[in-house]
Amino acid sequence: MDKSSDQHFLFDHDELIALKTGYENVIQYQSEKNLQFRNRSKRYTLYLTIIGILIAVQIGLTIWIYLLAAWVDHPRSLLTATLIAQQYPYLPTFVIVIRIFSVFAILFGIIAFIWTYRWKNLDKINLRHFATDPNAFDQKQDYKQIRIQQMIKLSDYLILIANKKRFRTSNGNSRYLVLRKQNDQTLYQQLIDKYRQNILKSKKMRRWVDYYLIDATGGMVK
Repeated sequence: MDKSSDQHFLFDHDELIALKTGYENVIQYQSEKNLQFRNRSKRYTLYLTIIGILIAVQIGLTIWIYLLAAWVDHPRSLLTATLIAQQYPYLPTFVIVIRIFSVFAILFGIIAFIWTYRWKNLDKINLRHFATDPNAFDQKQDYKQIRIQQMIKLSDYLILIANKKRFRTSNGNSRYLVLRKQNDQTLYQQLIDKYRQNILKSKKMRRWVDYYLIDATGGMVK
């Protein structure tokens, strides 16, 4: 970013604080009033409940498997040990394999739970990581190569949130880009229209278009 344009796109701490406050109010309002927000939250809550139940069941099965393994490794009688050795020679190995898989199943369930929780609260997580340090945002980005995760349309600003740190700023690469509408109204509208088109092309995203493209202009809820 050349220094001559830095001031034009510079956001000071107070402006970003005010912007984040407005951003937070929009998220809270949409969460309470927007039907897509509520339905999405209910769906992910259901996913979390199902995953939680599966984890609990798997933990119970794992405990039972470990008890079985203890019985196989240390049978109570010599006769039992002999029968296992003669009729089920591969049982100890099988139990060990099942025990390992059961532990991995629990770990997988925990990872799935965390991943689902993050997607359920994507808007709040993005808000939490929105920095308010003075920053200069470069509007001349290669937007076609940047995958936008969420966009917040405000009356005077547009907040873009990328999946990865791809936006160039004076503080280094960032997931966040803030545009003032007054700086470039054409770019402001083009980015919104293009992102909406991309959402509508995706089967997974288009049912939650209001969630991924949060529009707080002309009324909080469309």
